[in-house]
Amino acid sequence: IDDQTSLSTGLRVEKHSSEYTHSWEIWYTPGSETFSPDDTMIGGHVELTHKLDNTKTLYATISQGYKASGFNSNVDPGSNVPVLFKKETATNVEAGIKTQTNDLKTSSSAFYTYRKDPQFDGYKYVGANYTYFTQNFDNAENYGLEGELDWRVNENWNIFGSIGLLKTTVEGTAFVDDSFGAEIILVDGREQAHAPNYQFSLGAQYRHDNGFFARVNTRGMDSFYFDNVHNEQSEAYMVTDARIGYEADSWEAYLWGNNLFDKEYATRGYYITNEPNYDPANEEQYIRLGDPRQIGVTVRYHF
Repeated sequence: IDDQTSLSTGLRVEKHSSEYTHSWEIWYTPGSETFSPDDTMIGGHVELTHKLDNTKTLYATISQGYKASGFNSNVDPGSNVPVLFKKETATNVEAGIKTQTNDLKTSSSAFYTYRKDPQFDGYKYVGANYTYFTQNFDNAENYGLEGELDWRVNENWNIFGSIGLLKTTVEGTAFVDDSFGAEIILVDGREQAHAPNYQFSLGAQYRHDNGFFARVNTRGMDSFYFDNVHNEQSEAYMVTDARIGYEADSWEAYLWGNNLFDKEYATRGYYITNEPNYDPANEEQYIRLGDPRQIGVTVRYHF
């Protein structure tokens, strides 16, 4: 638009179609299913950027993305499992400011996302196994703040960090079928799964002129729901990583450690009532843990 202001636009129109046919015979009883979902989807963006001066830039953007519709195969027509699921659209708005000087880089932004007919996973207990399918909720909202910092304190020291604050909600009707029967669950305004309210990282780095190098970083996040249809949650945690070594013109070598204090933290989880001593009031939780303490040596040579 001028020397300080620019406008960027993009448009994408996609035609998505697929065909699926499956037939079977169980105990002389034939069956079949045929699906042919067809979507025309529109996405794009408009972004406005304005340079306040040589070090500061403002920006604002609005965009739309999408996911195609589809089908769940091998579904009992008499059950409440959705055979078809609708396409999802996501409208995103973001605004922020970026600064860059010789010694300091920062960025901060605010964002909002509205998801219409969001697609989420569901599960059904069949025989001795769980089968998984896709289902639509009514809508979901995400909004929050993000910030990043990279500060060169002097010729040898750098301090860096980031923080993200997030608020999410989801609304709709979920179908769940565990080993003790099917349920229709109304999800009304609760937080989305795997959406912690905060995440952060903070660290420092030292690099000497003679090639000596050291770096330490602490990262963490808030608790979050493991799934949209039950109330099991992780715990908030922090882990610390470090690296020390030597860097030359053509090679480098490091001794490094991740999760130095061997913190146990969960990445996924669920609960199940199908236990030998079944007690509905005392359901058993199972979780997948993140990586434990890891220590190693890395050597690189640059040809």
